[in-house]
Amino acid sequence: MAKQELKKIQVRLNEKNLKVLQDSPTRWNSSYYMLERFDCIKDSLSLYASNNKMEQFDAEDWILIQELVKVLKPLEDTTKKLSSQNTCISDVIPLVRALNKIYDEIQISLNVSASTVLDFVSALKNGLGNRFSEIDKKSLFQVATFLDPRYKGKFFSDILIKEIKAKLLTDLEIEVNQTVTTRSTEDKPITIRKEHCQNLEESIAKMLDSDDEDEQSENQISITQANLLIEYMSEKRLPRDQDQLKYWQTNSKKFRGLSHIARTYLSSPATSVPSEQFFSAAGIVYDPLRNRLSGDKAAKLLFLKYNLPILNFNYDY
Repeated sequence: MAKQELKKIQVRLNEKNLKVLQDSPTRWNSSYYMLERFDCIKDSLSLYASNNKMEQFDAEDWILIQELVKVLKPLEDTTKKLSSQNTCISDVIPLVRALNKIYDEIQISLNVSASTVLDFVSALKNGLGNRFSEIDKKSLFQVATFLDPRYKGKFFSDILIKEIKAKLLTDLEIEVNQTVTTRSTEDKPITIRKEHCQNLEESIAKMLDSDDEDEQSENQISITQANLLIEYMSEKRLPRDQDQLKYWQTNSKKFRGLSHIARTYLSSPATSVPSEQFFSAAGIVYDPLRNRLSGDKAAKLLFLKYNLPILNFNYDY
């Protein structure tokens, strides 16, 4: 009855037919959607409350609702962005930094009289600090952000950039050693008979010569790896709408081992939401009318569902 009456009022006021949304304790964004919907249909809600002699929101209440919607909107946008399938782990630090900056600016712009909203913003910032204060200190997030050509070292101090570069140089050495080991196992070993040293002095001399060659080779490799990082940092950052993985694919020959390391880090999603959505989709595929669907066919259906959009497939044909 209440829904029908609200619908009639919305038709009379020439408004969209929108229902009232309820808050859910297990979903924080439901509070945002509820307040946003209140603000959207406030005229029809006020008229409904007046017709049924219900307690109404006053002008200050509506202003408070509008302010809370403005405060929660950046958090909702960030949540959606981080939950997207196209967002990788390198986006976490920039998004969290941007969100904190927005709330700093909101605190400055808010009127001192809006104490309720100020307290709410302070509580939000404290919550963000508790959840994401350690993100900047985790090597996985640091290196991934640094290897994203859209960000590089923009969000890090000079000291932290040096630490990240040192970590990458270690990874590059491991990458080179693995490549050399793989190539050596693929080639057939050739045994060369060497003459034995005739005396002690000759033996020591040969050992020292070989050490010099090894040291020169190692130093040359280290210089080459350092030059890769210097060249990468010297290039201009990509625009935010460009694909970071496409960049490393295009420059794979130019940056060699660094490109392989970058693709390893940037392949990680920002959250577990895409995986959870995938399992939910599998639950939808197996319904009571298709409970005998083979696993192989279900896997193919899920593959098409998640990969056809990448090809911009048109379902109308």
